[in-house]
Amino acid sequence: MSPRKPFIPVTLGGPDDGGDFGPNTPDTLTGGLQEAVDASRAQCRDVYDWGGHGGLHDGVGNPNNIYFL
Repeated sequence: MSPRKPFIPVTLGGPDDGGDFGPNTPDTLTGGLQEAVDASRAQCRDVYDWGGHGGLHDGVGNPNNIYFL
């Protein structure tokens, strides 16, 4: 049995890519973010929002590290 992580990961393809929550969380309207916040409060854990510098600025950047809500 692995120890529980001290945080709840929200990932760009979660939960399909291993995150606890994300845009593929069933019935979410918030990309899994509100569900993660609710779970973190109930479990006294932090939320870790995976991603990074992303989006496009003047057509340059990585459009795959942003949440599409």
